[in-house]
Amino acid sequence: MKTIRIDNRDYQVKDQSDWTDDFNKNFQPGDYVDQEIVDYFRDVLPPRSMAPGYLQVGEPYSHTPDQEGRYRPTYNTFKESAPGVWKYCGHCFAGGTEHRG
Repeated sequence: MKTIRIDNRDYQVKDQSDWTDDFNKNFQPGDYVDQEIVDYFRDVLPPRSMAPGYLQVGEPYSHTPDQEGRYRPTYNTFKESAPGVWKYCGHCFAGGTEHRG
């Protein structure tokens, strides 16, 4: 983990050295990650969803019930917080940023 200061704010940012096992064991929703990790997920599979400052990995992590009880796929999701610093949002429904477990 490294500290990056951007606009007078310090970010505790996880990088490849923090990824020692399964990604979902080493990283939790709300963790900040560096660009290299986001680039890895962007390049390993075609993204499910990608826009400036937003990336969803192309393969579902799991399936979780929505508000109506229907099971929907969830995807590892990242949202850019500052240049080169991304927040890991967790397992989110397509197009979303809310962790669904």
